[in-house]
Formats: sequence, structure tokens, C-alpha cells
Amino acid sequence: MRILRSLVSLAILAGWNYPLLAQEPECFIQNSKGTKVDLAHICGKNSVPVALPKSNSPQSPQFITIPIKNRRGNTPVIEVVFNGNQTFDMILDTGATGTVITEQMAAALKVRPFTSIKAQVADGSFVVFPVGLVESIGVNGATVNRIPVAIAPQIRLGLLGNDFLNSYDVKIKRETIELYQRN
Repeated sequence: MRILRSLVSLAILAGWNYPLLAQEPECFIQNSKGTKVDLAHICGKNSVPVALPKSNSPQSPQFITIPIKNRRGNTPVIEVVFNGNQTFDMILDTGATGTVITEQMAAALKVRPFTSIKAQVADGSFVVFPVGLVESIGVNGATVNRIPVAIAPQIRLGLLGNDFLNSYDVKIKRETIELYQRN
């Protein structure tokens, strides 16, 4: 127990914050590379588990910074890479369930619709969109593979939605967006 207290004291002095979470079933510490090191032999069976913060280090694979190119209203516009080689500006839409691309994007990416969906849009109305598949969507190292996208005929910029963002906690700042990988 003395060793664990020493480790926690050292971590606090180093500037780390260790919130307690009841749902964590294990006792561990996370090294600088993000790897969990089991401390069950120190904590014992009745110890209160310690949850570690995600790394805020730009070198961490759990942390991604995305530059904001501009804004539409107050909504960020970012560069998004499709299929590993075609880049488009898109609105980061945290309120959109899925990703929506323009007809021009669909043509450039050679997306072939395989079905359609009826979706509710921001104004509350329902619209039918054709849906196709893209091989990948990537933003600064964050990539989702084989993802369906809706194709909207009336928009000028695509919308990057929660089907891409759902693995991340998102922090929107003035000039950048930070994505933190969820465990």
C-alpha cells in the first residue's frame, strides 16, 4: 500500500489528475506510451481502483489535433481524406448521426448508391437520401473504414457526422479540434 501511495503522490506531483471511478474493475497505472501496467499485487482485492486520465500529449495515439480551416456560421470546416487519396473540406457536424457528402464528392469518389434512407434534417423535415459506401474516411490519422455515406443533392459542403466521431471525445477550440480516443 505504501508503494501505491508513493506512485499516486508522484503522479500528482507530476501534474496528473487521478479521478476515482467506481466502474473500473482493476488496479493499474498507465505508462507514458498509454500501456496499462497491472498493480493488483499492490492494491489487493479490496482496494479502490484508480482510473487514469487519457494522455494530453500530442505524441499519444489517443490524441489527435485537427486544424480548423474556417467556419460556416460557428461550425468548423476541416479537411477530410476519403479513400486515402482525395481531400475535401467538410463541416464537422456533431449533431449529425451520419456522414453526408455532396453529389460532386460522390461523383469524384465514384460512390454508387446501394440503398436509400429517410432521414430527419436540422429543420425537422424528412428527406430521402441515396446511400453509398466509401472505403475510408480519415482526418489527421483518425480513420474509419468501409463506411456508408448519404449523398445530398442540395448541399455545398459535406457533413462529417457521429458515425466518424463516435469513438472519440471531441473538444472544439478556436483554431483546432481535439479528438481523444475513448477506451
